[in-house]
Amino acid sequence: MAVDVTALERCARDSAPAALARAAALYQGGLLEGLNVDAASFEEWLRADRERLRGLAVAALGRSTDSARPDTTSLLERDFAVELDVQL
Repeated sequence: MAVDVTALERCARDSAPAALARAAALYQGGLLEGLNVDAASFEEWLRADRERLRGLAVAALGRSTDSARPDTTSLLERDFAVELDVQL
């Protein structure tokens, strides 16, 4: 049986760009969204786990995009040089 939470956690721990992108794609919203249980301890656990999983997905997406784009510092420097009409 495949469980998307465990797949998200596994992919988020990986450093491969494809795995990180998959982790971000697996996140489809809050864990057990729409489930209402009248138990404070369960609601507290659920809130904390929702935040944890959202954080994993956001971090994986950030790491995925960081590895996919060129060095932004050099791009900013090039843009600035173009604005000043300076040849690098």
